[in-house]
Parts: sequence; C-alpha cells; structure tokens
Amino acid sequence: MVHVPYSTCGNLYCYGGNKNSRYVDVVIFDNNGQISEIHQVGRTNKSGTPVSREVKAMNDIKNAPQYNGAPIYFHPYDR
Repeated sequence: MVHVPYSTCGNLYCYGGNKNSRYVDVVIFDNNGQISEIHQVGRTNKSGTPVSREVKAMNDIKNAPQYNGAPIYFHPYDR
C-alpha cells in the first residue's frame, strides 16, 4: 500500500478573484509537499457541466498564488 499525502478542505487565497479565498475539497501532494492534484466536488446543470458557482471556484483556484498548474478534477455529486 502506498501512502499518498492529501488534505481535505484546503484553503487557497484568491486575491482579485470572485471570492478572496476558496476551499478545495481534496488536495493531493507529491513527495516534496507540492500540490499535484486538486479535486472539486459539486453540482452540475442540465447539460452535465459544472454550475456557475463551481466554474468560478475553479477559475479562482487557477488564479490563486499557491496554484502551480496541477490538474483540477471535477466530480459531480448529482449524477
């Protein structure tokens, strides 16, 4: 079994975004403590795409000073 360091509900500061900070649902770290994956869980609209609130949150995360280009995975909880 491999231990993967992670955190639930990590806070990222998003200066100049739609909100000043965002809570990320799950953050996976590499062996150096750098963010390697970000997972967001949320609602979708009728077409199956994330609702506006989720899109704004992911955009804020991408513009946060701590964001290093790690992939962001969206997981719908209503499908």
